[in-house]
Amino acid sequence: MRKIIIHPFLFAIFPILFLYAHNIDLTPVGEIFIPILISILFASSMVLIAYLFTRDIKKSAIISSLGIFLFFTYGHIYQSLQGLKLYDLTIVRHRCLLSLWAILFITGIYFIVRIKSQLKTITRFLNITSIILIVIAISNISIYMFKSHTQVLGNLADIPENLKKRGPHEPETLPNIYYIILDGYARQDVLKEIYDYDNSDFIKFLEENGFYVAKRSNSNYCQTLLSLSSSLNLNFIQNLTIEKSSLNDRSILLQLIKHNVLFEFLKQHKYKIVAFSSGYYGTEIKSADIYKNPITLSEFHIAIINTTPILAIKHILIPNHYDLHRKKILYTFKEIPGIKTNERPVFVFAHMLVPHPPFVFEKNGDKAEPKTHFMYLDGSHLLRFIKKEQYIEGYRNQLIFINKKTKEMIENLLGRNPKPIIILQSDHGPGSHLDWENPENTYFGERMAILNAYYLPDGGDELLYDSISPVNTFRVVLNHYFGTDLELLEDRSYFSCWSTPYDFIDVTDEINNSHAN
Repeated sequence: MRKIIIHPFLFAIFPILFLYAHNIDLTPVGEIFIPILISILFASSMVLIAYLFTRDIKKSAIISSLGIFLFFTYGHIYQSLQGLKLYDLTIVRHRCLLSLWAILFITGIYFIVRIKSQLKTITRFLNITSIILIVIAISNISIYMFKSHTQVLGNLADIPENLKKRGPHEPETLPNIYYIILDGYARQDVLKEIYDYDNSDFIKFLEENGFYVAKRSNSNYCQTLLSLSSSLNLNFIQNLTIEKSSLNDRSILLQLIKHNVLFEFLKQHKYKIVAFSSGYYGTEIKSADIYKNPITLSEFHIAIINTTPILAIKHILIPNHYDLHRKKILYTFKEIPGIKTNERPVFVFAHMLVPHPPFVFEKNGDKAEPKTHFMYLDGSHLLRFIKKEQYIEGYRNQLIFINKKTKEMIENLLGRNPKPIIILQSDHGPGSHLDWENPENTYFGERMAILNAYYLPDGGDELLYDSISPVNTFRVVLNHYFGTDLELLEDRSYFSCWSTPYDFIDVTDEINNSHAN
């Protein structure tokens, strides 16, 4: 320990592990390896450069650790101080904080270079401290992974054996299937009631183009990960997991989405799975046969950049987060109809975070510029930063533009594909009356009522009904097109608080009664 100098490298790795540990439930472990490698190279470069000037490896390492500490704490300090204002003037700006950081670094170098003794003691202290930090970070990660290890039923107990292998009926021509999730898209009556918007033109467009629109459809769950875990596995969450180790452990849901029953069934029928990047880790299915993403940097990588002085020039190097979000949405709308379908049948999974906040589109498609930092927050989490009236206006404007893009996409899809299956569905409704921790202060009728539209050619819509919910979506599809014999489940809706996603409250009757009145 006395002779080995490891602290610069461990201090460089720690911020990556720290950030991962705090985002572990929504971050694939593979996201940390490139940042760790870059951090080690960064630390090595600092040590080498410092050594060229000091010719003392211990002093060079101490200088490097100081630089690494300042480098990875910059963003945290800047963002924590950014809200400070004096007479509506922002006190902390990048040029001020960068200057202060430079002064601290230069001053630190000055005192380190002047040290004549105690280098061994300082080195030993920094080595031990860095090891402790790494051990704590790895322990936290390991404990979480151990606790979150839940046995997930890969195949549902009440699904017949023929679904686990092959359906008894093989269609002559396997249909291309497009599962398009418009996140937070409200049902027509809710749009009229709360958002003062008549969506009948869009619904009429769908119906005139052969869609069946379920006019009394409700989501089964109020949260995206719960809803999609359920629909992709053709069952309720309560039947999909056993021995839940934590009331807020969402890693279970990530596994249910990425390794779902529907994908496995379709792969056995030689389907090619095509997944579009959503920008939301929970629905990033990078293991798909084709994964389409117009953006190379992940959310986790951007979060790392935001902790460093690169934050000051990020707008030059990287488009702002809102622009990246807009780019991803427009890319998905444009690319869905162009998926090649001539070799093998495809299943296209596209989860688009619109009209869900953030509200980045005006009604004509122009950029809307939210005045808050980029965030996917909804309901009471978002309403801490904006007023309810701003939510309603922003949501309505964004939905109007999304309607336009959806129409274009549908027209292109129907023009290019012979009899595709198209499911246009929202995972839940909007959240202007959603209190994440107080069900009594939540209007379930808004959060649970959803858009649910189906294009099922060759009589596939005969099994549909007005109150069908997502849990039965693919039971209907597989029964008609693949000859399975899956029983339709009772359409129930469950609310749960954000902090306890598995503590379900059955709100089905309350929702139906609220809309009946």
